[in-house]
Formats: sequence, C-alpha cells, structure tokens
Amino acid sequence: MTDWNDVSTTPSGSDKYGPYWVIPLNKESGCINVIVRDGTNKLIDSDLRVSFSDFTDRTVSVIAGSSSLYDTRADAFRAAFGVALAEAHWVDKTTLLWPGGEGKPIVRLYYSHSSKVAADSEGKFTDRYLNLTPTTVSQQVSMRFPQLSSYAAFKLPDNAPVDELLQGETVAIAAEKDGILISATQVQTAGVLDDVYAQPAEALSYGAQVSDGGVNFRLWAPTAQQVDLVLYSADKKVLASHPMTRDAASGAWAWQGGSDLKGAFYRYALTVYHPQSRKVEQYEVTDPYAHSLSTNSEYSQVVDLNDSALKPDGWDSLAMPHAQKTKADLAKMTIHESHIRDLSAWDSTVPAELRGKYLALTAQDSNMVQHLKKLSASGVTHVELLPVFDLATVNEFSDKVADIQQPFSHLCEVNSAGEEQRICRLLRQRFDGGRGA
Repeated sequence: MTDWNDVSTTPSGSDKYGPYWVIPLNKESGCINVIVRDGTNKLIDSDLRVSFSDFTDRTVSVIAGSSSLYDTRADAFRAAFGVALAEAHWVDKTTLLWPGGEGKPIVRLYYSHSSKVAADSEGKFTDRYLNLTPTTVSQQVSMRFPQLSSYAAFKLPDNAPVDELLQGETVAIAAEKDGILISATQVQTAGVLDDVYAQPAEALSYGAQVSDGGVNFRLWAPTAQQVDLVLYSADKKVLASHPMTRDAASGAWAWQGGSDLKGAFYRYALTVYHPQSRKVEQYEVTDPYAHSLSTNSEYSQVVDLNDSALKPDGWDSLAMPHAQKTKADLAKMTIHESHIRDLSAWDSTVPAELRGKYLALTAQDSNMVQHLKKLSASGVTHVELLPVFDLATVNEFSDKVADIQQPFSHLCEVNSAGEEQRICRLLRQRFDGGRGA
C-alpha cells in the first residue's frame, strides 16, 4: 500500500511509446491497484486494478484519460493515436486544410484503394502516402470556405494521383521528426470533388435520357470504383448487367442502350468506398435522376416524359404561368412548401372524405384553395407539395394504421414485429394506462 503523498514511484524509463514503470512485486501477488497521476492530477479518472490472471507476463499498458488496459505498448499506442474523426478538409486539387497539422515536423496524406488506413502491430502506418508541405490559404479558398480560412494549409505534390485518392480512403497524419505519430484523422473531400469535377459534370445530362437513338444512362459518381447498370423485368427479376464507362473529366459513368428499354426497370450496382464503414462496399441504388420509380421506390424506371401515353389530358396545351427554363427564371421563383395532409386536414370547407388527401386540392371553393390563390397574387410562383411521389407509391394497409390521437396500446396491436413490441413495452412503462402522448 502506497500513501497518496508518496511520490517516490516515478517512471523507470521511457521508450518511443512514452514513460514506463517497473514495480517490484511478490510472486504471490494476484493483482495490483494503480493510480497514475501527475502531481495531484489523476491522469486516469478511475483507479486501475490489474489482474495478473489476465496479463500473465505481468506487463500492462495504459493511456491517459482511459481506464482500458492493453496487453502491449503497441496496442495502447494504436488506441491513443488511431484515426479519429474527420478534421482535415481537402478543398481543391492541391490544398488540404487541417489545424491538427499546424507546426508539426511531418504531415502526410496516406491513402488506400482497397481498405481502411490503419496502423500495423508496431503502431506504424504502412499504406502509400504523399508528403504535404506547409502553404498559405489562397484568397480563392478563403472565399469558398470562410469557416476554414484560419486552418493550417498544406500543399499536395503536383503529380498527386487525385482520381485514385478520391476513390478510396484518405487519412492525414502528423508526426514527430523521428516518425512517432502525433495525430491522424480522416479527410473530408467535398471541396476537391467540386474543384476537380463540377465544371465538366454540369455540362452533362443525367438519368435515363430517351432519344431517337435509344436510352443513354448517366450517373455522377466520381468516387465509385465501378458502376454497373442492372436491368430488371416488370416482376423485378434481373435481365442483364452492363459495366458502365467512367469519364475521367466529369466523374460520370455512362452506358448506351436501345429504344427497347423504354419502360424497363433498373438500378445501379456500385463498388465504392464508404466513409462510415471505412470499407469498399458493394450495393445497388436507384437512380437519383430518375423520372419514375416503382412501388415503394425500390427500382428506377425508364420513361419518356414526352410520350403522349404518359401525359394527362390537355397537358400540351397547358400554359406554364412562370418560365423556369433559364437560371434567371429560377432565380425569380418564390416557393411555398406545404405538406399535402397539412394543407387541408383541418379545413372544414373541404369535404370530410378528402381532408388531408390528394383530392382535397380539387376543392376549388375551399378556404385552402382560396388561400393558395392569395399567395399567388402576393408573388408566390410555386407550391412544393411534400411528400408526394414516395407516399403515392408506398403500399398502405389501413388495418396497420395508428392515428396520432390513439393510445400507444393501439400502435402495439397493429405492429407485432419483435422490435416494435420491445418499443411498445418501453412506451407502456412510460405512458401507463394506455394514455396518448
């Protein structure tokens, strides 16, 4: 037992990982209780108890601020200086902003095209890297990113493989002259993506574009390593899969098909690095530029909006009240957002059976429609109804609906799945007696 005022147990030495202590023990000792402190300040909030049945070599490592115990110093080092957060910003082709690198002897950009960047068993990063050199924040960067203008700036080499870096994980690290790691963080890449690809990408059309020559599919996915177009039948069976071609300038992927694809369902199969999992993932997605989606929005569909079969009666003769073809037209738009339900749910002048529903918009004499006309007269050019397309094509089962005024017990009755039942039990504990909330 050592008294708190006893400061005689000082570090026995230090190595590249930091200080260490060698403490004499009896062979019979089964455990040891330790307080690590700097003067009167505890470096670890909790008192440590080391059981030698867990660490048979009687060697254990710890890091400041954590009560976790590690078998080796390398394990503790990786835990203390692993890749944390995403504090670095790659803002254009040659500039990276990162406050964590300011004044550090070594700043590097590590990258991997196939897996996450991480330290090895010796606490070293072995992936490929670029040496970054200190620079200043340019006026252009400062104007684009004023919130980052005070960050330390670093320059990438002129020959940096930008395309390859953006298709995998990038990690900025700062280290001492002897290579000992100080900090490491993931890199945010939104700025450089715009800088490299935005201008040529904006000149292209996206989605499934129908023309006399067939159907051209195009997707903007500059960080994807591979994109395939997967075609589906009406009953959602795979018909074919086609590798798409990447345009290096825009980062867009394209594939040309025949006119027989009108009405076909499709999705894109992506091979792409995902920053949340820090892995190269493979999955299918719908087309963000699609004009039509299947029930429940699970598949995109090729449609030609100029096809007369898809137009409501009188569509071609309908006069557009406000032009919206040019950027100047768009700049003059004044948009009012409203939920379809909220427009009419409490309007007593709307027939009761239509309140909160799509057909309420046909009640021309209702207060709701008169209000919209007044907004138009006041300068509102567009009404954006939310949500429309997804809810219009989602399977709805009236016997599974729980109204907001009904007690939680009814929600439990109509949802029998395990997770819902677990939530219901919690709700009953909070709102006993079946009260609403």
